[in-house]
Amino acid sequence: MAGQLTFKRELEKVFEKELKKRIERIGKTPLSPLSLILFTRIAELSAIENGYIRPTEYEMREIFAARTTYSEGLLSTLKDIIYSHFLRSNLGEHLEDFIYTLQRIEDIQSKIDELILREMREVSLRKVYHELLRFLLDMLCDKDMVRFD
Repeated sequence: MAGQLTFKRELEKVFEKELKKRIERIGKTPLSPLSLILFTRIAELSAIENGYIRPTEYEMREIFAARTTYSEGLLSTLKDIIYSHFLRSNLGEHLEDFIYTLQRIEDIQSKIDELILREMREVSLRKVYHELLRFLLDMLCDKDMVRFD
């Protein structure tokens, strides 16, 4: 229990004040940058649960490195698509916040990776992922964090 509280506090530090402020300004969108992080981590947990990834530190580092390589191209493409979407839909006032948040995704993911690697030495990897997913879902659903129009 104490480990979970520490893990949650460390996760809260990853999402610092400026980032939270920008996520709040973006509001509820169909494809929020926070959702991308959540879905990435759900895919990782699914791979662990289905035996595609062994829950060892080496395997986890390998999957994190592969995600980083893949994410660079994906994020670049997403930025272009989202930029054109924002321009067409008159949502340009939040474009800067959206792009800022997207650009921070790999930094956020790297910090979460390190937390997972540290935490999995003391707690099962499944428990770590469940706590992480619960935290991300809470952030996505927090009415004080994200506006619901």
